[in-house]
Amino acid sequence: MIGRWTSDGVCNSGFNSDGSFNSGNGGTGYWSLAGDQLTLTGTSTMTLRVVPIDANNMSLVQPDGTTIRATRC
Repeated sequence: MIGRWTSDGVCNSGFNSDGSFNSGNGGTGYWSLAGDQLTLTGTSTMTLRVVPIDANNMSLVQPDGTTIRATRC
C-alpha cells in the first residue's frame, strides 16, 4: 500500500509509511488496513474493500459498490 497510486493517470495520491495519506484533490488524513478493509479518515471516514490484482494494481470497492482501479506510480 505504501507509495504513490493513481486512478486517473496523474500520480498525486499516496499512502505514507507513517499512516498518513494525501489524495489527488488535496485532501489529507490517515489510513489503516485491516485484512481487506482500508479505512481513510480525514474530514470524514470511509472504508473501502481492497481487491489486489497484482503488486502494482488493485481495485477499491466503495461503500456503494462501485469500484476504482488504482495503479502504482
